[in-house]
Amino acid sequence: MRSCGYSKSFFAGRGFSVWANESSTFTYLYQDVVSSSTQGKLFSLSNVTGPLSPFTVDGTKTEVGNYIIQSYLTVQVDPSGITTISGEGWYDESETVALTAPSVTGYDFSYWDVDGISQGAGVNPINILMDKPHTATVHYQAVTLQYTLTIVTTTGGATNSAPGSYTYDEDTVVSVTAIPEANCKFDHWELGVASTAMSQRLT
Repeated sequence: MRSCGYSKSFFAGRGFSVWANESSTFTYLYQDVVSSSTQGKLFSLSNVTGPLSPFTVDGTKTEVGNYIIQSYLTVQVDPSGITTISGEGWYDESETVALTAPSVTGYDFSYWDVDGISQGAGVNPINILMDKPHTATVHYQAVTLQYTLTIVTTTGGATNSAPGSYTYDEDTVVSVTAIPEANCKFDHWELGVASTAMSQRLT
């Protein structure tokens, strides 16, 4: 019985050759994922060139495991915890990933950055070419609610601030002082349907 050469090749040159008896059955197994020294990068088995395992040895054979480079996309939100954005994960090196920032109650979308580089104010969605590991961060700005205060006086007095409409941020404390004219006296404030009697200052 004669022996026949058999060689098996692995990605990045990690291969070996063995001798197998003719007509014997040979079994092989490739790792699905091979780690990389670069954080956020790995090699994923795409396919194997050569006879499928197991096979019968009938001559010199070459097996090649073909791997695809993959990089990890990290997706973050600023401020953290206000929403969840899908898209984080592993991608082939030639793949383009689209990320969309959703609407968030109480916040306005500001901008995306990729690896700390702004993609432009208001630009949404964005596309990222996964040529290496990337970190994409979406930035939001809290919305400040505003309310209108309308000041109206009756005959016989004025106010400080002067009568008119003013817009204030939520939780702003506003002071308005009633100023009676000569021979008049302050009576009361009306705030909406509520009445604050005999007060000199509305806060």
